Amino acid sequence: MIDFEPQDLNHEWVEELLTCVTDEELEDATKHSLVPFKEQVLYEGVPYTATVRDSKGDEYIDCTAQAWTLNVGYVNPDVLYTVAYQMKRLTHVRYGYPTVPRIKLLNKLASMFGERFQKICFNNEGGGFGIEGAMKLAMVYKGPPHTTFITAWRGYHGSSLALLPASAWLPVITRFPGYGIDRYVKAPYPYCYRCPLGLEEESCDLGCLKMMEGTMRHSVNAPIAGVIIEPIQGPGGHVPAPRKYLEGRRELCTRFDIPLIFDESQTGWGRVGAWCASDLYGVYPDMIVFTKAIGGGFPLGVLMTDERFPDFTEAEEHTTFGSNPVMMAAALANIEVIERMGLVERSKKLGEKITARLRELQGAYDIIGDIRCPGLYIGVELVEDRETKKPSFPMASEFIKEGTRNGVIYDLSMPDLFLDGVSGRNVIKIKPPLTITDSEVEKVLEVFEICLKHVSKMKQGG
Repeated sequence: MIDFEPQDLNHEWVEELLTCVTDEELEDATKHSLVPFKEQVLYEGVPYTATVRDSKGDEYIDCTAQAWTLNVGYVNPDVLYTVAYQMKRLTHVRYGYPTVPRIKLLNKLASMFGERFQKICFNNEGGGFGIEGAMKLAMVYKGPPHTTFITAWRGYHGSSLALLPASAWLPVITRFPGYGIDRYVKAPYPYCYRCPLGLEEESCDLGCLKMMEGTMRHSVNAPIAGVIIEPIQGPGGHVPAPRKYLEGRRELCTRFDIPLIFDESQTGWGRVGAWCASDLYGVYPDMIVFTKAIGGGFPLGVLMTDERFPDFTEAEEHTTFGSNPVMMAAALANIEVIERMGLVERSKKLGEKITARLRELQGAYDIIGDIRCPGLYIGVELVEDRETKKPSFPMASEFIKEGTRNGVIYDLSMPDLFLDGVSGRNVIKIKPPLTITDSEVEKVLEVFEICLKHVSKMKQGG
C-alpha cells in the first residue's frame, strides 16, 4: 500500500514507536494528560469489522464505532489506500487553495442532495465548527440585530465556549457556563416516552410544537437568527422527533423566515438506514451539518446550505487545516465504499434485526423501558419500574462494565444533572460500524442478554 520509504528514520524505529508501550509510559502519560483516559489502550482494529484489540491483546466488538464515526469499519483498506495515495502528493494547503480532493468532494456532495444543498464549506474539527459556521451564516443572512438562537432541551451541539450554552447544561461536569449564554433560548424537545409536558403521545396534539411557536413569539428578547435541532437527539437519549413535529418546525421557520439548522453530526452517512435523517423523514432544513462518519475515520466537518444564503468572506470562515486534502480524499473513498457495499440498506436491515431481538428481550426483562432506533442508531432505556419509568443509572452503568468484561463496548447517554442529583444517563447505545459482521451481531445480542441478567440482580437485591 505504501510505496515510499523513510529517509532519516527506519522501519524498526517507526514500528516500535507506534506499536510498543510500557506500563511506565502509560502511567506517566496519565499524569501528563489534562483529560481523563479510558482503561483500555486501543491498539489495532480488524479491517472492515467492528472488532478492535487493546494493547494487551484483548478483543472487543465496538458498538460505539468510536463516537459513531467508523461507519465503514475499522482501518478500512479502501479508505487507507486512498489516503496513502493522497499523502504521497499533498498533505496540507491553506484554506483558500482548492485541491483535487476538495473540488471533487464539493461536487460529489452537491450531487447527492439535489438542489437543496448546493453551497458547502469544510472544517477539520467537526460538528461544533459546522454549527458555528451555520450560526454565522444565519446572522449574515438575517442581518443585525438578529442574534438569538433557539435550541432544544437536552440537545448537544459541541463543547466550545460558544456552543456549551447551546447544549444541555451539565453543572459539575462543566465548570464554566460558556460565552454568549444570553444568545440562546431553549424549547422542549418531543421526548415522547417522557413527554416534557406530561401529555400522552396519542392525544397530545403536538403540544411541544405549540410550545415551540410560543417560544418563538414570546420567550426571546432579541430577533431570532436561527433554530438549531437534532432531528434525532443523540447524547440526549437517542430520541427521534415525530415526523409531524419536524414538519411543523419547518413550517414555522418558513413562515417567519428564520433559518432552520439540522445538526446531523451523528445521523449522517447511513447510520439511520438512510443517508441522513432529513432523507429518512423527508423534511429538509435550510442548513445541514455533518461530521463524524463522513470522513471514514478522518476528521472532517461539513456545512451545507442552499443558494439563497450569501458566501462567506475569507475572514469569516476559515481554519488553518480546514482544507486538508487528506481528510477530503478519505471522505471521497468513504462515500464510494458506502455506495458500493450498499451500507445504507444494510444499516436499515441490521437495525430491524437487532431491534426485533431487543423487543423479544423487552418481554422477558422488565428493566427495559423503551427501545428506540432507526437503523444502527439504537438506544435502549433501562428503568427501575415500567410504570413510573424511573431511570436506572446504577444498572446502566454496571451494564456497560459487564459488557466490556464480556468483550462488547456499549456506551451511555448524556446525564441529567440538576439540584436533585444525577438522572437520565440510562440509555444503552448500540451504534456499531455499518460493516459489522453477522457473527459480531450475534455476539452483541448474546452479551446484551448476559448484561441484562447481570444487572437485573441489582433490582432483585442479588
